[in-house]
Amino acid sequence: MVQLYRPFLSGVYSVSAGLFRFGQGLPWREDGAGESHVFTFGDDYERVMASKVNSHRRALHEYAGEAGLTPELRAQIITFTAQTLARDSGGFISWDGFVLRNTQLGWTARLEPRWGGVEVVERCAAPLAHLVAEVQPIGALDFLGLNVPEDLAVVARNASRDWLAAVHVLSPQHWNPLDKLGRDFVAVHEPVAGSETHGVQFQRMAEKRRHPLPSPAARLCCCSLCSGNIAKKQAIFPQRV
Repeated sequence: MVQLYRPFLSGVYSVSAGLFRFGQGLPWREDGAGESHVFTFGDDYERVMASKVNSHRRALHEYAGEAGLTPELRAQIITFTAQTLARDSGGFISWDGFVLRNTQLGWTARLEPRWGGVEVVERCAAPLAHLVAEVQPIGALDFLGLNVPEDLAVVARNASRDWLAAVHVLSPQHWNPLDKLGRDFVAVHEPVAGSETHGVQFQRMAEKRRHPLPSPAARLCCCSLCSGNIAKKQAIFPQRV
């Protein structure tokens, strides 16, 4: 069940913290159960991927980038993302540690996690192969982003600070992904009304869990404003942290 967001009733735009530990009960679910999956694959996979491909063709440089991403961290991110895609896809994406295959999009690529390299080694007939027939991924993270029906944002953390280390956000809602690179979590969300609660809760969770990989500790769940209408959760592109 989707929670309805009606700021016009109070005249105040505000947000709740919206950060939940994986497995924690979620208030918008009728059964109150938590979520164990990271990536959501649904009936709108074709529509979402078509939208992402259009943005990729138009100007990838406006939507994707890295900041302070070390080879070790890049390898963790790429390996975790590939493994999780395979697990959550329901079987049409597979990963053997080197090669990722998507039988819906009809392409296979060999990834180099540490340095971010990618080589598309095979294209074949598939239900959605036409969407990516002319697409050339420029790196491993770019290729992974072109297989998942969600945008990707990587928040890194060391002993002294956190920062947005990588983005692959092909469906931003009136914000510039590259403008956020290198900024900490609080600074990234500062333009959002009521975002102070995000920052406080994020810091608490980060302090309790210094090493979030290989299992994410939290998910940011929010509504999205699209063309003047509040979109339902299923109709937007979730953005994870």
